[in-house]
Amino acid sequence: MPAPSLPLELQREIFEIAVISSQSQDAALKLNLSLVAHRVHFWVDRVFYEVVTISGQKSADGFLKLVDLKPPGFFADVVKTLLLFDPAGKVPSPFPAARILSVCGRVQSLAWWSGEMTPLALSSAGQFPLRRLSTHIENLANIIALPAPSGWLSAITHLTLILGVFRGSRAPELKILKHLPRLTHVALFAVQADPSHVHLVSDSCPHLQVLVMTPVGHSVRTALTEQFADSRVVVVMPFTSKPLEDWEAAHFGLPDMWTRAHDVLAERKSLLAALLKDD
Repeated sequence: MPAPSLPLELQREIFEIAVISSQSQDAALKLNLSLVAHRVHFWVDRVFYEVVTISGQKSADGFLKLVDLKPPGFFADVVKTLLLFDPAGKVPSPFPAARILSVCGRVQSLAWWSGEMTPLALSSAGQFPLRRLSTHIENLANIIALPAPSGWLSAITHLTLILGVFRGSRAPELKILKHLPRLTHVALFAVQADPSHVHLVSDSCPHLQVLVMTPVGHSVRTALTEQFADSRVVVVMPFTSKPLEDWEAAHFGLPDMWTRAHDVLAERKSLLAALLKDD
């Protein structure tokens, strides 16, 4: 007597959990699961490509070949977390980042670490339903300045900014954060951590819960922390040695920069409560 068949929805959930538990990075597992049946291949693909990381020309070429092999609009509907990174550090990036953005229409978390966005890339990013963004402050300023305002400006909650300079120009001021009224989590990667950064972010973000400061090139965290009176400020040096893995972690509900920052705030709160109790 054959074993009873599981309902399709339950089958789908089982295969999706198998992929998610591997953080969607196990290509061998994906291939093995895909060989089970055509419908399983479809289910697995939709989960596997929720997170896409492009790191350089070879990675970009491979992804665009996949775009041509999949049904039209597949990646536009599936990709939720997208990271574009140019290991060569060239500005602008040599790989076709703008086309990659244009085929991923439902991105909720975007990391653009490839230098300055081209006009086409800016336009594509402006159409995403973003909730999280990580990029240079110049790119954010250029998105805000688009003729057609991006809808996500009033919805984004998590923002990581690299404070640097493109082409010798002066970086935009943090006052532009007032265009993102729902921000609760802000991280700044800067050559120098300036107390004025704290004031500018706090004044521009009425719902701020945590501000992560990651100064590059400094070595004494305690001395820097003492400069910031705001209890929401967390100074880290560096916060993670694996930024790509850290960025992807949030999608899978794993510990990341923000959860570690909240752990710091919780520890402070606990220590303060203990001190008050002793008094």
